Amino acid sequence: MRVLGIDPGHDGAAALLDAAGGLSALWSWRRVQRNGLTAYTLVCVALVDGEWRTSTWTVPTLGRVGAKLGEWMPAEATVIAHELPYVGVSVSAALSVAFSSGEVIGPIRALASFREVEGVKPTEWRSALGVAGGKRSDAKAQVEVIAWTVTGLSDALAVLAQAGGYTADEPHAAEAAGVARWRWLWLGKERPRPKRTSKRSTTTGCIARRSRPSVGSPKSGGRRSGKPLAPGDGSTSS
Repeated sequence: MRVLGIDPGHDGAAALLDAAGGLSALWSWRRVQRNGLTAYTLVCVALVDGEWRTSTWTVPTLGRVGAKLGEWMPAEATVIAHELPYVGVSVSAALSVAFSSGEVIGPIRALASFREVEGVKPTEWRSALGVAGGKRSDAKAQVEVIAWTVTGLSDALAVLAQAGGYTADEPHAAEAAGVARWRWLWLGKERPRPKRTSKRSTTTGCIARRSRPSVGSPKSGGRRSGKPLAPGDGSTSS
């Protein structure tokens, strides 16, 4: 089974791993302005007959980016793994990534055979691969770690850089490969799910609840209201 990893966004990437976990294709797209209109340049680096070959397109929408990826996908079953948006700095930015993710993944699912689609938090796949930090200020070091775990990634990134407008440590492409590698490691395995926790009493182990004082207890003052008891209402006199 193959795994397609996606780092979504208006500037994003996708990486396809074969059944052995090696990189077989890498895509990277960027938003550009052409004649006053928004468009996307899409570059594909694919391993064909043992050689890395490139193809370049200019498409008007992210949906067309997804359609190009879907047309290229092999007929065999493939799993999609995509990075979830991080709602930490800007909610609007996270929503933008979520919408762009749907624009890319929708056409791929319509044109290719996929067994499942799964999102993963950035911290989860980074931790699994031993990628430290979350900022792209240390992108070169992070790319080196990911490239060490994904066979063929370093060569594909070098070819991508020669295609123009990219560097050998292109973060989006490397992160897409990292997401794919994370999902590939769990093929055929059941991943542990985080357990839900609740506040419990340290003495009984039960969920702690604040009890209400019963009628007649010292905390209730021995009566339901603040009115004094009248003679004959159960009061005693000395």
